[in-house]
Amino acid sequence: MAIFIALGGTATASHLVVRSSDIVDGQVKTPDLGAQAVTTNKLAPNSVGGGRVADGSLTGADIADESIVYADMHDNSIVSKHVSPGRTHGTLLSEDIADNSLTGNDIYEPSLDLQIPYRYAAVNDTGIICNTRFDCVEGSLLPLPIGGIWHVSAKIVLNQRADESRLFALCDIRVGSNSYDTAAVYNRTDGSFADDTLSLQALMAVNAGATPTLTCSDNAVGDVHGGHMKMTAIRVG
Repeated sequence: MAIFIALGGTATASHLVVRSSDIVDGQVKTPDLGAQAVTTNKLAPNSVGGGRVADGSLTGADIADESIVYADMHDNSIVSKHVSPGRTHGTLLSEDIADNSLTGNDIYEPSLDLQIPYRYAAVNDTGIICNTRFDCVEGSLLPLPIGGIWHVSAKIVLNQRADESRLFALCDIRVGSNSYDTAAVYNRTDGSFADDTLSLQALMAVNAGATPTLTCSDNAVGDVHGGHMKMTAIRVG
């Protein structure tokens, strides 16, 4: 006689493990995940794109320093409001900004600290000027403290004394042996003794320490007197 013995109870697996291969693609949704259950080390590199990130959900704390480069940004996607007011100083350098990309509308004018350009002036009363060009310095500025582009202007009042025949004078703005502007006056009529004023100006690119001067000569035509000389230099670049 055959004996059949029924064993009661339920069978239990020793391990309950769900692997990726057990899940149909696309079947795990957001509600199936616990809060903060997905961390960085559970994501494959480059597996999360912009379409999977809710607008405004990422802050600076979510992004590693220097992990975003220019190629990661859309054109015009970052404007001034995206820069924290308390962190603007020193955070953007000239190399971070494309040439000619900023206009007046991009700059908050009260934030500008405009420095008055360097300026120097000299006032001298001169006497009889020299016979030979460049021999006499009628006026001079102090050495310019910084190199760059400077606008230099000068003026001098010239007159010929009554015992002379006519007024002739030639003046130059110079730095060293370089002449940057020249002006002349020549009254051809004998007995014309009215004063005349020469005005000169020059735009010059010079190194720090350059000393602009005004030189004048009368080419040995009588004894021309110079006076009320003024010179001014303003740095413009």
